[in-house]
Amino acid sequence: MKRRIPFHPPLIAAFPILSLYSANLAIVPLDDLWHPLFLAMGGSLLAWLVVGAVFRNVARGAAIASALIVAVFVYGKIVTIPAANHDIGRFTQLAIWTVVSLLVLWLLGRRAKKGDWQTPALNVLGTALVASSLGSVFFGLAAEKRHLAELTPAKETGSPVATGPKPDIFYIVLDGYGRQDQLQRVFGFDNSAFVKALESRGFYVANKTHANYCQTEISLASSLNLDYIPTLLPKMKNDDQDRSPLDALVQDSEVARHLRAEGYKTVAITSGFPPFKMRLADQWLHEATGRSLFEDAVIQLTPFEMNDQVSSSMFDQRREELLAALKNLGDQAPRTAVPRFIFAHILMPHPPFVFDKDGNAAKRHSSFGFWDGSHFYEYGGKKEEYHQGYVGQVEYLNKCLLPVLDQIQKAGQPKPIILIQGDHGSKMNLDQENVEKTDLNECFSNLSAYYLPPEMQGKLDSTITPVNSFRLIFNGLFGETRPVLPDKSWYSGNSFPYKMIEVTDRVKAP
Repeated sequence: MKRRIPFHPPLIAAFPILSLYSANLAIVPLDDLWHPLFLAMGGSLLAWLVVGAVFRNVARGAAIASALIVAVFVYGKIVTIPAANHDIGRFTQLAIWTVVSLLVLWLLGRRAKKGDWQTPALNVLGTALVASSLGSVFFGLAAEKRHLAELTPAKETGSPVATGPKPDIFYIVLDGYGRQDQLQRVFGFDNSAFVKALESRGFYVANKTHANYCQTEISLASSLNLDYIPTLLPKMKNDDQDRSPLDALVQDSEVARHLRAEGYKTVAITSGFPPFKMRLADQWLHEATGRSLFEDAVIQLTPFEMNDQVSSSMFDQRREELLAALKNLGDQAPRTAVPRFIFAHILMPHPPFVFDKDGNAAKRHSSFGFWDGSHFYEYGGKKEEYHQGYVGQVEYLNKCLLPVLDQIQKAGQPKPIILIQGDHGSKMNLDQENVEKTDLNECFSNLSAYYLPPEMQGKLDSTITPVNSFRLIFNGLFGETRPVLPDKSWYSGNSFPYKMIEVTDRVKAP
């Protein structure tokens, strides 16, 4: 009798949430898991209650409820992506899914009149699915903890404290902002007016620079710790997939620690990228939103993505986060009693494309998502959408950023140090897993602009890469003698971030 008591609906509902989390636990905080998990399990119990009441049979209702849950969560995988690739309309997709789901549920309802045969099988299936996904989560979290314990922290230097007032230091990372010549080549977009506007404000814009890495976490872990990843994380192997050591290097970087030792306070400004939870900063500015990125990813699996109100709210939320980040950056312009290191990661012009060039809501073509490069196309995006969306967000970002820079530069003495950098270039022609199918010049050629005291700015050259940025700044600001590292670049695929292929010669080629 115990084997015939159904308990599988909440387990079946929990599995896709746990599975999605286990596949993304390296970039999604554990706290983001609980809300969608409890909602899914609670929804399954409600569906079970309603269906069981309709059929007046608990076991039969449980079987149909579980089938309904499966139909809801497989929608995004078996309908949205193939349909988008064949230009089937959104409502046609929903109609096809509805008809097929109702047919399956009707057949199941006829064959499961008593509900005796399926209860033990579904109980076992639900238990096995949840056990396997929980195992993946626990093993992943254990590996993350182990890698963090093995992480070799960067050593602070013992440079003497500089005398006199110290400048504020702004490190403004514009995610995916490409270099002018590559924007012209790839998109046919002339960004020279923005470059000239920076130069007129005293910035040095490096016109031959390139990123050291083409993924955000790897790039910023390197630039904020003044070294290359193999040196910073010598124990990581090619087949390691755990990104938590990279995130730890960003959240507790050598730059922040060294500046803290010099009397600086740290201010972190983020705009929705899940791995960057900057709790170690003296002040962490981020816009609180109704949903996490993980919850949006869950919604993408279901037919609720078709709801215009839900879908629009995702894009609206993204616009609010980006505008809040830019406002928070501008609010840091006035000088304070102590010098500050302001690190701002603004996830723009990186997808999703939510602004047109005038700041209006961009026209939506595909589903909401943070995917880039080949992933953008796998989830239904088109090249013309990427082209139009990327250029539009660059133009609008330019309009927003220049007034903010004016605020910062006019804030008083001593003049601030400002570094504006793309963590990598645009990725319209990036293959997330294949270096040979990637336009390396596009993906590695990043915007890099420096506003420094004249004696420091005179030591810049057009090929400087992010790994050397703070080496130069610390040498000039604190009288240190850090050597300049060779400017190199490595490609790695999304699945294996530590399996790196050096592409330095290829990104330096015309």
